[in-house]
Amino acid sequence: MGVVEKIKREAKREEGGAVLTERLDYQFAWGIQRMLALHVTGQSYAFLFESHDDILELDHEATPRKIVFYQVKTRKSGNWTVGRFTERKKVKDGDGLGASVAGKMFDNIRRFSTCIDRAVMVTNMPMPKLSSDVGEHCLTTLDKESWKELGAAMSAEDAAFVAATHLPYYHLNYTPLHFDNAHHTVVGQVADVLFKRTGSERGAKTFFDALSGECRRKAKPQPAVRTLTEFDAAHVLKRSDVESFLAVHGEYTSPSWANVAPFLQPLGFVRVTAIMKAWDRYEIDRRTRWETLRHVAPKIAAAIEPIFDGRQDFILALQEAVVEVQDVVHAWSPSADEATITAMILYEYQRQ
Repeated sequence: MGVVEKIKREAKREEGGAVLTERLDYQFAWGIQRMLALHVTGQSYAFLFESHDDILELDHEATPRKIVFYQVKTRKSGNWTVGRFTERKKVKDGDGLGASVAGKMFDNIRRFSTCIDRAVMVTNMPMPKLSSDVGEHCLTTLDKESWKELGAAMSAEDAAFVAATHLPYYHLNYTPLHFDNAHHTVVGQVADVLFKRTGSERGAKTFFDALSGECRRKAKPQPAVRTLTEFDAAHVLKRSDVESFLAVHGEYTSPSWANVAPFLQPLGFVRVTAIMKAWDRYEIDRRTRWETLRHVAPKIAAAIEPIFDGRQDFILALQEAVVEVQDVVHAWSPSADEATITAMILYEYQRQ
């Protein structure tokens, strides 16, 4: 049985009720952050949301073999302790005790024993007995007393738990993503990804909102889904899906030579061709040499905006802009010719 088929067939444990909107927002923001971190490495992946756990990460979009289960647990204050991690609270409208956070994670470890990679609690607060460092930490690095405390609590909750066997699956991911501004933080990270792909960070919030909306759509129950193919299409968000989002976004946000070329006809074929070639070079430089351009591009944009604003004669405004910014460009590249300066102006003007 394949990994996705097992996810589809395995009965879900009972849910604890509706999830607060704020926590869901945080959960999707962290999921997108993780997704984009994998995407920029070129690694294949797939994600599911609200399926057996808050987030499921598969190691390949077409032929997955392993699953990482992420349970997102935010706290307003107070660090994590082994006691909090294994605490069981009374079930609402009942006399029994519900599963602890560790117990819920163990449920997935046991049920998906053939394909689980690890079970991770993602949290905005550390567990000092484990580590106070940001990042993911395996619970096997707990001190001896904490290991013993966790093992005793889990054995009492579920007799099938064996510390030596099951604890290596447990991880805690202490994330610096702040609960109150997670959305803005991830939008900034989206902007970095978009810039590397398209040469422009424009539309980062729009892209984030679109991807977040797709995550939410994939998370919704689909009672009509019956077949594995339908389940895959309805609930699994893959690398190729995100790639499609990036491609479409790039088509609409990247400066385009085709948009400016018609306005340059008065310059003649030879000059326009030189500017076009310089445009291509600058577009590459902007993606590969941004560290050297990061202070130049904004200066060009600021200088040319008042020159073009409200002007009827585009060519005359362009010539004035070349004179205005040539010193800025030459400070970056002393050998830059007029075609290069013109191309940089056209590119930055279109980005505004």
